[in-house]
Amino acid sequence: MLVLLLYLVAVSTPVLQVEDIASAAGLKFRHNNFATETKYPFETMGGAVAALDFDNDGLLDLLFLNGAPSPGHRKTSPDSINRLFKNVGKLEFTDVSAGSGLEGLEAVGYPQGVAVGDFDNDGFADVFITNYGDSLLYRNNGNGTFQNVTAKAGVAMPRYPFKASACWLDFDNDGWLDLFVTHYFDWTFKEHGDYWCGVRKPGWRNYCRPDEFKPLPNVLFKNNKDGTFHRRVGGDRDRPVRGQGDGCCHGRL
Repeated sequence: MLVLLLYLVAVSTPVLQVEDIASAAGLKFRHNNFATETKYPFETMGGAVAALDFDNDGLLDLLFLNGAPSPGHRKTSPDSINRLFKNVGKLEFTDVSAGSGLEGLEAVGYPQGVAVGDFDNDGFADVFITNYGDSLLYRNNGNGTFQNVTAKAGVAMPRYPFKASACWLDFDNDGWLDLFVTHYFDWTFKEHGDYWCGVRKPGWRNYCRPDEFKPLPNVLFKNNKDGTFHRRVGGDRDRPVRGQGDGCCHGRL
């Protein structure tokens, strides 16, 4: 009986089919990593994307993060702008990036990851972006636009420039989302901009492996409930736990 049941399930299960509908849905976006012959390590980190209902209409919208040219990392060209697409239903999206505040025009940094959460408990999804460079926190104004509140929040972390990923969680169960940020490794333009990996001749330069560089501590930010955060470095004060953090997830064990 058991064998027969398994057989029936096997033969009756439909075949999973996946179809690329991005273009038809209006999702016109191509990530640009602004690759250079110097082969900076952040160029290998694929672009980030977030699914969020930024306007609380019950439909998930999409935010795509783009790269930025080195050095400088300023988004001055259309192929470097972050894109926000509003879900209008029936598998159709419209580009609402212009004027949203998420384009990245005012920022300096090369996006690596994104985390969505309502850090101020106003009922609207806010956006945190990890960069090579200062991280960015955008507060949802509730009217389809976002405001850069990084400076007030105190979450930029210039000391550790190579951020990777982040996640929102309420680690102390106080009803307010806290923020955990992973750092990849210790790499700066000043100290490592000319660092060479591979054979030293034209055309043979390689991207360096992460273990070529020192790891960095991850950071936990406690939400102060007033739009600011208190930073806690992983481990104790004198001996922070160091590792090449590249991803983040949380849950109850």
